[in-house]
Amino acid sequence: MYRIETQEELSAHLNRYGDLAFAKLEGLVLGGDLPPNVAEAMFLRCKFEAGLDMPEDMGDAMFVECRMSGLNFLRANLFGARFVR
Repeated sequence: MYRIETQEELSAHLNRYGDLAFAKLEGLVLGGDLPPNVAEAMFLRCKFEAGLDMPEDMGDAMFVECRMSGLNFLRANLFGARFVR
């Protein structure tokens, strides 16, 4: 699992891999466009900006203590996704 704690690490990871599958993101503010695949990723204390379209593949992703108000889950596959606090 790739650990990402800064916006710079996030940009570098997305440039190299193109998605967030199997990544662990901690304490980030996420906005703009998320990649289409965040399967099996872990988000710890992240803040998602309102109005953000959630990715299509969120299978088995875990969200722990994240701020997620005003998000669009219309196209998201939430199979196995977990939301804690």
